[in-house]
Amino acid sequence: MNETKICRLLSSLSSSKENIEILCALDKALFNPSWNETQWQNEFDNPSVEIYIMQNSKDEPIGFLSASIVDKNIEIRKVGILPEFQRKGYASLLMNKVYELSKNYNAETIILEVNETNHPAVMFYQKNGFSVFHERRNYYANHQKAFCMQKNIA
Repeated sequence: MNETKICRLLSSLSSSKENIEILCALDKALFNPSWNETQWQNEFDNPSVEIYIMQNSKDEPIGFLSASIVDKNIEIRKVGILPEFQRKGYASLLMNKVYELSKNYNAETIILEVNETNHPAVMFYQKNGFSVFHERRNYYANHQKAFCMQKNIA
């Protein structure tokens, strides 16, 4: 785990096709459906969004985080770690970035949505102090629920 680094991608890099391609590839490896290039470009163009890519010691991308800052809330919009790097502490490193953002922006709450069937993610968030405050029924194409989770940090 200590061989990783987190590289912040600033909105000034939004025109970098390489950064968008990296995010699309990671996203496609992790999610179905995944976001396309236009959706990732929109993330970069949104001034309230911070995007991070996690790389290993060989500068290979292994995960990402997209979070928005709205009022006193941090919303984790999308986060993922490649399967071969999961359950090794890397998600905790990305979560530390979320906590850092919350301090920088004086946020009071961190919120996110997660598929009810993504048990490892739900357990990870619960272990980190998140709780379900709402369920969105039939939210995903396969009629599964989305758990809306939050953690108060104020």
